[in-house]
Amino acid sequence: MLALAAASLLMSQMPASAATTRVDHTDESIVALHDHQDLSDAEYWQQNATPTGKCDGGKVAKMLVEVAKVFQPVTTSEEAIDVLSHHGVIGSPDAWRKGIAPGQTMSGANVATVLNRCAVHLPIPPPKSANATPLEATPPAQLKDSYDIVVAGAGTGGVGVAVQAARMGRSVLLLEETDWIGGQMNAAAVTSMDEGVALVRERGLYRELCGLIAAHYQPLGINYMTAYWNGHVCVEPCVGKQLLHVLLGDARGKGVLDLALRTRVTQGAANQRYRDRCADRKRDRRRRGLSHRDEQGARRRHRMGRRDPTHGRALPRGQLHERRHRSHAPRAGQYLDRGGETVSAWCAR
Repeated sequence: MLALAAASLLMSQMPASAATTRVDHTDESIVALHDHQDLSDAEYWQQNATPTGKCDGGKVAKMLVEVAKVFQPVTTSEEAIDVLSHHGVIGSPDAWRKGIAPGQTMSGANVATVLNRCAVHLPIPPPKSANATPLEATPPAQLKDSYDIVVAGAGTGGVGVAVQAARMGRSVLLLEETDWIGGQMNAAAVTSMDEGVALVRERGLYRELCGLIAAHYQPLGINYMTAYWNGHVCVEPCVGKQLLHVLLGDARGKGVLDLALRTRVTQGAANQRYRDRCADRKRDRRRRGLSHRDEQGARRRHRMGRRDPTHGRALPRGQLHERRHRSHAPRAGQYLDRGGETVSAWCAR
């Protein structure tokens, strides 16, 4: 049973509003498209491609022809709509045909969505980490007696935590009970990135990973954007594994990062925060006359969109994350405690 133990330092440095506020990167997308000569009149779009803005239909028609060049050259707005629809940038071609008619206007929010989605398809320059030496497993005799952070499980979530923590100057030990890192991305016959509706390649570690994938396949003349109707990134499992080793190798150059393969957590000291939380839940169940199984069933029903019939109110969403991946959570006594700095986090994918 693997758990992902991450330092509370990482969470404490995140602004309180970061988890609830969606950052608008439209201006950055406009600049990127303009610099790549795939968009003209950048000032107009910065002023009007906003949540409350309105954009002239004629200008939008011209814009569609320009940004469609990110995928392939086109000459008419009709061709542009077909291309953008094929690549998943727009979802309602008829609505766009109607909106770009003479005298019509388009929602600035919809235009911003198109600009953002086209920007993430711009050629990704190879990240600096592409030149890093892949991180090899650390021999057991060279492991340190203590680390700031121990991450159990080298799936995509575990690798991400280890990379970011090492780059922030923490000493990190990354554990993996097999000899193959990357989790489901590299070892479960899932070779494509399920990015959902909103494309998430704009920035962060995922963009860096996409840059590594692009740097590997582009010199070979291979299109890595072939998943889900040519709209999402895909990578061969063996290549994905190697690129994660490269990413870890780059992070190790900025801090202390050791990788231990065929290693798992067998025991550890439960931190006080976890003990207190378990005790609070036990007291709450006793007060409401519920068994542990009753509470599990209530949470399961709530996840499916129902209210908890036991006490007539919906359970807070914040309490569900741990239960959703409870099979990946450690038992009491399996947490690693580093001077009170560690908190628990789990990643199932």
